[in-house]
Amino acid sequence: MNIFLTVAVFFAGLSELATAAPALDPAATILLGMQLEKHTLSDVKARMGEQAVVQRGETAGLEFSLCYSGADGTVVQFLSNGEMGGSEHSLSSFIVAQSEKAAAVRAPNGCRKSELIHSAIPVLGKFSLGTKKADLLSFLGKPERDSSGETVFSFSSMVKKGVVEMDLLQTVKLKFDQKLRLIRAQVFSVTSY
Repeated sequence: MNIFLTVAVFFAGLSELATAAPALDPAATILLGMQLEKHTLSDVKARMGEQAVVQRGETAGLEFSLCYSGADGTVVQFLSNGEMGGSEHSLSSFIVAQSEKAAAVRAPNGCRKSELIHSAIPVLGKFSLGTKKADLLSFLGKPERDSSGETVFSFSSMVKKGVVEMDLLQTVKLKFDQKLRLIRAQVFSVTSY
């Protein structure tokens, strides 16, 4: 198993890749115009404003992130796995959450304020924070796991880049409040050979 697949399995908490659904709608991998595996943390800074990149972990677990927050408390984090090229390479994940606490932000100086961040930001292409769990289930299908306050969906497909076929592994992790309304969404995408 190559390192990209290992990292995807670790992050997604997958026990069996065979249970994954077909590919996620490509629009679900775009947030504020930034597409996973296409845009970089540098692209994010150019669009959202200068912010210090936070680094944590080591080697295979190395992660770089940028954090932005809105006036209503909404937080967005963009992440790049170190194995995917670090701070200057492709985004591997993003998080949208109703607060820094819900986002589990690890930015020592907090998140940079941005007027682009608010609770109505489209998540998964067409939803926003506060969306009912039932609506998300009807869009995403049956979750792989729905326990401990987290609902996880896994998607797996083959993609062709030139003449090379690669595995595309995507995961969506959702958290809901007691009224079953979305308070946190995280989308991961990893392509491996």
